[in-house]
Amino acid sequence: MGCGNSTASKSIVTFGNVADFHRKYKLGTKLGEGAFGQVRTCHTSGDKDLAVKILDVCGNGEAAVKERLWQAFVDEVNLWKTCCGDGNAYVVHLAEAYEDRKFAYIVMEKCKGSVLDQFLKESSNPSEWDILGAFCQMFRAVQHVHSVGIVHRDIKPPNFLAGGEDGHEVKICDFGLAAAVTSKPLKGHVGTPPFMSPEMVLMQPYDTATDVWSLGVLAYLLFFGEFPHEPVTKSPQTMKKAIANNSPAARFAPIANFPSPPPGVTEFLRMILVRDPKLRPSCTTILQTPLMSETAQGDSMFSPRARAAESVKTRSNIRRAMTRTLDFKLKPDPTQVRNVDEILLELQNKWGGKEESRFHKRRPSMEADVDCMSDDGSFSGTASKRSAPRSITCNDAMTLQKSLKDEGVEIADSGTKILLERRDSRINSHGGEVNIAPEYKMPQVL
Repeated sequence: MGCGNSTASKSIVTFGNVADFHRKYKLGTKLGEGAFGQVRTCHTSGDKDLAVKILDVCGNGEAAVKERLWQAFVDEVNLWKTCCGDGNAYVVHLAEAYEDRKFAYIVMEKCKGSVLDQFLKESSNPSEWDILGAFCQMFRAVQHVHSVGIVHRDIKPPNFLAGGEDGHEVKICDFGLAAAVTSKPLKGHVGTPPFMSPEMVLMQPYDTATDVWSLGVLAYLLFFGEFPHEPVTKSPQTMKKAIANNSPAARFAPIANFPSPPPGVTEFLRMILVRDPKLRPSCTTILQTPLMSETAQGDSMFSPRARAAESVKTRSNIRRAMTRTLDFKLKPDPTQVRNVDEILLELQNKWGGKEESRFHKRRPSMEADVDCMSDDGSFSGTASKRSAPRSITCNDAMTLQKSLKDEGVEIADSGTKILLERRDSRINSHGGEVNIAPEYKMPQVL
């Protein structure tokens, strides 16, 4: 069934008709997207908002690619469900999953956002004790994942969400790169480069200790304002080389204009960021250290100690950590994103009905920003596309602006350099032809 062999799964996945998911759920606003999919709000009639991770499980249509993507989806669901158990407080709850030969849908609880985002929303001055309180919960979450025999392999800020009614509970999410611990050693580069462990980048066997290293890197970034290994030229390749060679070595000191961390943090990070994985402590051992024991504040990531007069405010630390992590995010193909948006809109309209679909009302892809620039470089801007522009060729800024205006496109502020061109697209789904709204692909700069 689907793009692969359905007998490979004993999970909660519903395999079947393209209509199954869209008849049950209404899609809402887009919460995020990456190179491998997107996350949106969704809801059933009368229910509170949930979230759904939507993955393309057919890729370029080649059989081998479809099989690999489909199996990766099934593995993610099974590992995620194992971590959830009967409802673990530190794991984002997985409700159910669907597969319809084109997309896979993983329905989950909707959280408030990432933990770091929530700090900035909730507090004008989050303190170092707030950060340590959140880390205590992060270690508990990863400890649980390890206890059921799973290595997460993608520990980074966006994969810790703020859940619970008040948004104060740290929950781990995204098991797309996770793997089960077996007798066969894990090898290979997996995850986001600056968070990879030395044993991983050196192509040595690794286990749960690689996640501990990644948590240490996250703490180091928040308290010191940089990654432990910072090459002069920053790229995924140079970052992995710096980690492998331990050059430049970690300084264990904050960058200029960053506050000094609380007492004990530097020693705490030195204990975690041990290059030999055999000497690296487990999450259980780390949670027993005095710093974590003193920081533990029940199930809230906000620490009462944060209100103390001596607390150092860390808002700039959090913003910098979020920005530095985004520097290494895989960027989605804009053409592919627009195509997926259009297909989902069509499926919602066809199977889910138009009257309740917030996705339909919002029509994000049909009102997406259009980045454009004139040939002479004298004008660049982001255009809000209210009607579909044709491909426009012009030689100067005035002609470009006039052409866009004639097409019903409103000029906004400065942006980058691309115009869109329109073409029609069709797909087949379960033997029935589905008409797809126009796709907008990005050609070279005109």
